Amino acid sequence: MLSPNPVQPLDTADPVNATDRAVVASTNVRTTLPLNLANGKSLDSVIAEELRWFHQHMLETGLSFPEAGHALNYGGTTICRALNGTYEGNYDRISAAIRSYRQILAARAGIQAGTFAENRISQLIWSGLDYALANQSITLITGASGQGKTMACTAWCEAYNPGRSVLIEASPIGGAQSLLRLLCAAVGANKNLAQDQQLEAVLRAFNPHRMLIVDEARRLLPAATRGEVNPEKLEIIRYIHDRTRCGVALIATPRFEDTLKKLYYQFEEVLGRIDQPVRLFRIMTGPDVRPLLTQYIPAPSAKLEAVCLALVNDEVGGRLRILGKLLEVASKFASSAHRPVTEEDFFKALALRRQMMGETQHANGSAA
Repeated sequence: MLSPNPVQPLDTADPVNATDRAVVASTNVRTTLPLNLANGKSLDSVIAEELRWFHQHMLETGLSFPEAGHALNYGGTTICRALNGTYEGNYDRISAAIRSYRQILAARAGIQAGTFAENRISQLIWSGLDYALANQSITLITGASGQGKTMACTAWCEAYNPGRSVLIEASPIGGAQSLLRLLCAAVGANKNLAQDQQLEAVLRAFNPHRMLIVDEARRLLPAATRGEVNPEKLEIIRYIHDRTRCGVALIATPRFEDTLKKLYYQFEEVLGRIDQPVRLFRIMTGPDVRPLLTQYIPAPSAKLEAVCLALVNDEVGGRLRILGKLLEVASKFASSAHRPVTEEDFFKALALRRQMMGETQHANGSAA
């Protein structure tokens, strides 16, 4: 069992400037301090990596600076200055505190059953992300809706590149200003700055060792694609890549790539930087389904696997997302009966779904 964090604060006598106090006072609800990689150039790479991870962890979990300080046995102002690169105390001890905190989180996470199941689709996605990060390039990952693209990217960020990846979902509304505000929120910068200041703040938070992943990338396309249009949002992503040499991944359905190619003259600058596109399999097979299925039913029958394959290969059925939902419903049936999930529970959930969709009545000819 892990013991409480033994690291004690050693900086209570350090001077604290008014700006740092103001930042901490204004961030009791959420972190807004932008990560400034330039101020940390003199730090040991391992320490800098720990600071980057903790900063991203604060953003993703909504930790305020007082809460972050409590987690590491430091004051909130100290954490603020450490992340901003203005701390004059012992960074080794802060790094050790972060490592201890991560061990505690890992132990807690192990208590809960995981929901992500690695398969050949996730492996293909991870290969594309690894390539883009290693080669400081842009990758385009396309696949049908519900194939697990978002979940695979999230798992990669957490397991393979913690603290160095920023995953955002492009907004369905708004233009360049909306995208910049989204990026600022993701890296901890002030969303209320002028556009040029927002962009500069985002640029400071990326470098060749970081990765920007944009889910639902189709939303980056301009609303109108006829005539001469300015793809502002796509150009912002390209500009960030060009200026910082960070890896970039655009996650979308095949329609996004089709649009880019159809209007090549409008998007040639982006297309010219995509040197490793990843196109997911259109037809899913047993190895794609089995890892998810066996989380609930350890030894599925051939009949069950065949039904699941038919379900995920129905292009209007929702792919793996729908299979996951059905397994969750099956687990609720089993939970109410205080027993493990069985195939009978799954078929019961499937029958309920078909009934709700009207498929049973239509098949029997009892409904128009």
